Amino acid sequence: MKNKQLVESLSGVRGVYGAGLDEHLARSYAHAFAQHIRTTVAAGGSFVVGGDARSSTRALMDVFADVFVQYGFSVYDVGITSTPVTEFAVRQYQTDGGVMITASHNPPEYNGWKMLAHDGAVLDVATSQAVIDAVHAGVTPIASSESGGAVSDVSQAVIVEYCEDIKRIIGHDNLDAIKDMGLKVVVDPNGSGVARVIDVLFPQLGIEYVGMNTTVGTFVRTIEPTVETLKDVVQVVDDSGAQFGCGFDADADRVEIVLPSTTAYAKQYSPMVSGNYVLALGVESVLSHEQSTTPVVVNIATSHLIHGLAQQYTASVVAVDVGETNVVSAMQSLGSRIGGEGSNGGIIEGSTRCRDGIVSIVLIARLLAATGTTLAEKIAEYPVFYDKRTKVGCTPEQAAMLPEKLMNHFTQAGATIEAPPSTVGGIKVLFDETSFVMFRASATEPGQFRIIANSDDEARATELLERGSEIFEQLTA
Repeated sequence: MKNKQLVESLSGVRGVYGAGLDEHLARSYAHAFAQHIRTTVAAGGSFVVGGDARSSTRALMDVFADVFVQYGFSVYDVGITSTPVTEFAVRQYQTDGGVMITASHNPPEYNGWKMLAHDGAVLDVATSQAVIDAVHAGVTPIASSESGGAVSDVSQAVIVEYCEDIKRIIGHDNLDAIKDMGLKVVVDPNGSGVARVIDVLFPQLGIEYVGMNTTVGTFVRTIEPTVETLKDVVQVVDDSGAQFGCGFDADADRVEIVLPSTTAYAKQYSPMVSGNYVLALGVESVLSHEQSTTPVVVNIATSHLIHGLAQQYTASVVAVDVGETNVVSAMQSLGSRIGGEGSNGGIIEGSTRCRDGIVSIVLIARLLAATGTTLAEKIAEYPVFYDKRTKVGCTPEQAAMLPEKLMNHFTQAGATIEAPPSTVGGIKVLFDETSFVMFRASATEPGQFRIIANSDDEARATELLERGSEIFEQLTA
């Protein structure tokens, strides 16, 4: 019987450590992944292993390192760090792939891994599925005829190199402007390895920071940063006079940003800035700095706030299925310099091939330095969009038929359906240029659907959410 707690998808493998996800499963995946790489790399080769700060991570990292050494790969161990640093290491050391041991925003008892391609990006859908299928078919270890590779500890060097790359991304000519701004922020890594990056990078950028929960491996709050879990960060922002605060998840590919409770945005909505606005800041930072008209790539759940912003810079917006790998693949094929998922605040800068919470912060810092505004002032310049959400359930059998029923229902009603290449990422029904309702099946909870309504009119967003919920009930009755 399939372990329902174990998730194997385009985003990676994730589950409760010791309950279906363990060193045995990791070894199977390591063999399958090594054998896949061997289909294109006949001999030699190199590989990166990294991981987040969970207590079970080191053992799983060692499994992947051991297997790849057996296959003759040289292994670069980047230690306990962030997903973006591990992905950077793949590019920096020009390896044939890598793995990041992490369960991202899930609780500490979980773990998992993200398999990385030779450019540092999470494996594309087809390759990821091929590795998963090989594991399910029962992968057979292959004795290598090569002499074993070796493991090199680059955990300190890679942080220095990553910070240099961050400065390259924002442009060395912008460093003085950022330093002169006198930016002060509160940073809560919550025990993640990104704390080590911040200690090196922020002083180089002249960013004063107040650290919270910086002991690597000690998770003080719930791992996923939310409005509730970042209340203490807001308090420290208020008390310290910082311009904003940042809260990371365990692998630091995402960052949530909070404003002082005295700002107009915090009073009207919430101290935590919507991911759609975080993405908007990143988009404006890149388009305005580079004077680029490159397409902006987003997932279909992203607010049309981004569409209006892109138009100001004569750039188009391309919407794809939900999922980082889908956004990255489209960005690569289109030569896009900026993209992301407003639904989760993930900014992807063109050269990085991944979401990166640190890149998000420095792109925002560059924009604030260029415009001479505070973060609250800059956000106030954007049009207001309202995001309403709910989660509903049905049987797995109903869930399997629901996408087609939704497509038929809204097509017959004359609505416009903004369809990505498949319905895996969800079905988005567009009612006008700024208002939509979206239905998306949960990737981790069978039978669960998220309904998202977004509009520049709050009453309209509420109405669309209610309407979407009613239609869901009708079609699953």
